[in-house]
Amino acid sequence: MKISTTRRRLSVSVLATVSAVAGWMTATATPAAAHAYSDRAPLTAWVYTDSRDAHSGVDVRDANLGTAPLGAWRDAEGKHHLSRSYVTFDLTAYAGKKISAANLFFEERSVADCSKRSIEVWSTTGGAATWANPPAEVALLGADRAGDGLCPRIIATPATDLVREAVQAGLHSVSFEIRVGADVEGDAEYGRAILNSGNSIVLSVASNTPPTVDSAKLFNRGRPCASTAPGNPVSAGSIGLSAMFADADSHDTDNLTAEWAIWPTDQPDLRRVFTERARNGYQSSIFAPASLFTSGRSYAWQARVSDGSDFSDWSTTCYFTPDGESPAAEPVVTSADFPESVWVPGGTPGTVTFSANGVADVVGFQYDWTGSFGVPVGQVDEHGTPIWRDPFDLPGYLRADAPGGIATLTLSPPGNVNVLHVRSIDGAGNVGPEARYTILVADTAPRLTVNGAESPSGVYEVDYGSRLTVRFTPHPGISPIVEYTYRLDDREWTVTPGPDGTAEVTIIAEGSDVAELAVRGRSANGWVSPEYKVFLLLLTGPKVTATVNGVGEEAVFVLTPRLPGTAAYTYQFDYGEYATVTAGQDGTATVTWTPTSAGSHVLTVWAVDAYGSWLTYTDYTFDVA
Repeated sequence: MKISTTRRRLSVSVLATVSAVAGWMTATATPAAAHAYSDRAPLTAWVYTDSRDAHSGVDVRDANLGTAPLGAWRDAEGKHHLSRSYVTFDLTAYAGKKISAANLFFEERSVADCSKRSIEVWSTTGGAATWANPPAEVALLGADRAGDGLCPRIIATPATDLVREAVQAGLHSVSFEIRVGADVEGDAEYGRAILNSGNSIVLSVASNTPPTVDSAKLFNRGRPCASTAPGNPVSAGSIGLSAMFADADSHDTDNLTAEWAIWPTDQPDLRRVFTERARNGYQSSIFAPASLFTSGRSYAWQARVSDGSDFSDWSTTCYFTPDGESPAAEPVVTSADFPESVWVPGGTPGTVTFSANGVADVVGFQYDWTGSFGVPVGQVDEHGTPIWRDPFDLPGYLRADAPGGIATLTLSPPGNVNVLHVRSIDGAGNVGPEARYTILVADTAPRLTVNGAESPSGVYEVDYGSRLTVRFTPHPGISPIVEYTYRLDDREWTVTPGPDGTAEVTIIAEGSDVAELAVRGRSANGWVSPEYKVFLLLLTGPKVTATVNGVGEEAVFVLTPRLPGTAAYTYQFDYGEYATVTAGQDGTATVTWTPTSAGSHVLTVWAVDAYGSWLTYTDYTFDVA
């Protein structure tokens, strides 16, 4: 019997699902859905059985066989054998995925007679396979009985339903039997051999993990989703909606498209859907146009996402109500402790009351001592998800006791003449007109001295980098101070006073050329005083110490650095020629000069670093008798 091994070109035959007439059907393998990802399920077992070795199976891959016999064949001694192949594939990687297509491919290596063909592919129960005890056949998936066409060839069998059902059932594998039809299985002219190479028997699976929307991360205007109508009030205008979408398939990262559905709660038939690209694993947003909304009407929205193959479920429904009207009246400010525009002694915290002035939807107030009201800045995490903070938990905000109600603030005014600016806020964040309330408080600020000295002008000239001893003294007549807060420019520290109410600290003179040194005190009764401020004029140019006599007599000038890194000094007298002198190990240098005329003269000296860069300078004026 002649074996055909024609390899001109392999054709692909498809074993279609068998109908009432089990015959060859001209069809194509099941196509994969758009954006589904096709790969190969791992082949975990391939055994062929032999009727002459009925209680053993041959592991095709372990035996490193080039082919596996199929159907009837004769060995070198002319003995008659019957063989079938059993293959198992691992489906673990497809758990939770949707299967859109699956096809089993195998390749004939040799064929006894190309005109005679009867190949069947069955699903089986799996497990160990021998001729005497084969896995049970479950369903015939396809039969190739057509003797025409190219030969040998690659044969494809649709297995979509089988694989899909196995994955849905949580099975970790799927098994197949490849055999010659029972009616001709004993006929050697129907025999053939299946090629064993790296990709000669393959279960190709097109799968997709449906994307998801996280209903715990739905926001409108940065505010968490309200799950019941009428929902959160939001300021009118374009409405920002955001949601977190994710897709476990890395190849879908750039394929995500979100849908946002919005509708009035009283007319769900007016549902409108907006489409926008989405980012995998990051908060995605859309701004719905203002024209879509009517102030005071409740709206609902949902979101879902598609990866081009599957949609997620719709998210939880969220609700909001646009509010296009700001509070119409300014709040009313009253205080028995701080009557408006009346001087009070200070030293004891007082209360101020804000009322909504008849505006029913006011839920709180914003206050400030300068009138430059801040706007809460939203924060997001590393995935762009808003971190919601109730604005009434922020400094400068106070929640009313009820909508349209009042709020009471306990405070210590920051200065002597103070203007408190207050405005109302409704539930949507709309702000109303501003009220102003003047509070006059006598001075209660502590005092400070620098290096034991007071400065009537409030300005101290000090060497840059020098250590300064600063002493704080409480203002007379106020409750004992329990803590001083002091600062140098924008750096701030605290210190606890001694029994006499004073405290002493050491600071390094550094910062801006004119540094602000300030202190305020906190008393035992909670009063926080205004700041007391002085200014430090930081001298950075070289220090000059001179010994000057008369005309024609040598004058001596000692130069001392104020900046670290001073390696030399460049100097000139009366804006004449430049000269340079190297500093000693202690950073100092000495220069001499003999004046030729009486009167006022000037020495200009620059500090120079090791790289030759001129740093700061000093103009030192002196008189010659």
